[in-house]
Amino acid sequence: TIGVMAVISSYYWTGFPFDNVCADEETGAYQGMWNVSALDGTTMSETVLVNSTATIRYCDQDLLRLNGDVTFPALPRWQREGEEWMTEDQEKLTTIYGWTSVGVLVGVGLVFMKAMFVSIKALFRQSFKTIGEVQGINFSDVPSISAYVPEVKIDMMTFPLVAADTDSFDEELFEWSDPVRPHSYYDLTRDAVQLLSDDGLTASEIDNVFSKVRHWHPKETSDLEDSSGGSVKSRTGE
Repeated sequence: TIGVMAVISSYYWTGFPFDNVCADEETGAYQGMWNVSALDGTTMSETVLVNSTATIRYCDQDLLRLNGDVTFPALPRWQREGEEWMTEDQEKLTTIYGWTSVGVLVGVGLVFMKAMFVSIKALFRQSFKTIGEVQGINFSDVPSISAYVPEVKIDMMTFPLVAADTDSFDEELFEWSDPVRPHSYYDLTRDAVQLLSDDGLTASEIDNVFSKVRHWHPKETSDLEDSSGGSVKSRTGE
């Protein structure tokens, strides 16, 4: 938008005074007394005295549509020979404005090229940057941990309904807790099994409809003897 505005404005200033009239050579051919004829062919008795020798003629002052010629940027040099209409001050102003519009277009083009380069570069090069440092603290060791659990909020209920099997992850991942009922009370998978079992759907088929939430605790496993008689101590983490 900025680039288009700069270019159109530069052409606007070159078209002043927008009358398509240019000064022509002075001549005395029109001096003297002339009878005036009306449009209907009648001749008026009045005469017109012409004393001036200045003449004008038509010239195209629209550089933007100058008979198909390429006239960019909008500069005074595109005026046709013998059809110059700009004043000296106007030529100076339009020269500055014309080259300024070129600079604006180049600046806008560079901005778009940079954005395109960054987008293409992101397709072939990893752009992820880590923030912070590893503290050596497991997620499960944080007292205030919580995770995203698919839920459905209903105005008539104080706590939301859970759209996942609550038996597949620890209740500590919830951000809320009902002091009266367990989280399983809000488990929609259990309601679905009771309602859809009569339609011939198995529990596994119904379970595939809901989201899966999994959480693996870090834990120390017992030493396992390897095939060479040694021992391997493994640890699974998050």
